[in-house]
Amino acid sequence: DKWDNPEWLAIHSELEKYAVDQHCFSDTKAFASRKGWEWTQSLFGIHKLGMITPEANGLGVGAGHAPVLFYLADRIAEVVGTDVYGNDLWTGNSVGGNEADATALDDASKFCPRPFAEANLKLFSMDGTNLQFPGEQFDFVSSLSSIAHFGGHEAAAKAMSEGARVTTRGGIVS
Repeated sequence: DKWDNPEWLAIHSELEKYAVDQHCFSDTKAFASRKGWEWTQSLFGIHKLGMITPEANGLGVGAGHAPVLFYLADRIAEVVGTDVYGNDLWTGNSVGGNEADATALDDASKFCPRPFAEANLKLFSMDGTNLQFPGEQFDFVSSLSSIAHFGGHEAAAKAMSEGARVTTRGGIVS
């Protein structure tokens, strides 16, 4: 029923402008996509919790080249994306799709159909179960459509623990 909420739908419509994966977006629930819903729902929650501010910094774990990265780059001081960029399973024509293309590390803008604040986005090839950041560095951390692929329950728990470790006190892990 999120499509009946004008505030949620406005975020969904704005996020679509940052997406090369247009099939993930619809202005009606009749053609809803799980991925588009999840991206929008996360941003909706982060907005509602007051975490999207010009001073904020966020981390996307298993972020690939999701439009959330580009959307956030235009709204917060810094967004960092991590993934196993170039990994055979998540790159190219494999069963995993083309969600962690290593070329994003050199030129993320080719995965966004519009200009965005490129200086506010940093991408790193990094395993979500072993984040190479100091503790309490990010205001919010999210892992969207990816934690299920980290290698089972123990790996997912480790990824959540790592997300919590690098999140500031009072921050959000999603």
